[in-house]
Amino acid sequence: MCDRVRKIDDWHLVPWCRFDDPACIQLEVVGRLSWLNRHLMTAADVPFILEFLETPPGEEEIALRRWFAYWRDLDYDARTRELESDDYYSTWVTRRFLRRRAHGGG
Repeated sequence: MCDRVRKIDDWHLVPWCRFDDPACIQLEVVGRLSWLNRHLMTAADVPFILEFLETPPGEEEIALRRWFAYWRDLDYDARTRELESDDYYSTWVTRRFLRRRAHGGG
């Protein structure tokens, strides 16, 4: 791992991103939205995303910690089951299922 990459809650920020930079919040959202189906994002996540985007100045680091905790703690198994019949998500859901199965999961 590049030693210039900042770490927060076991997630990595891009090297040019500072915790006190409001642009980091926008970059995180855009980055995650660009892989919407891969991250299994749904309309259920929109209120949290909007709240994150409205982070007041000076609270960026707290907001980033909450952001990473939200995605880390999301029940991806339940989300996978929820989306398995949706064509938009099906490729990533199938890969996630096969990966879990290969590692001894159900």
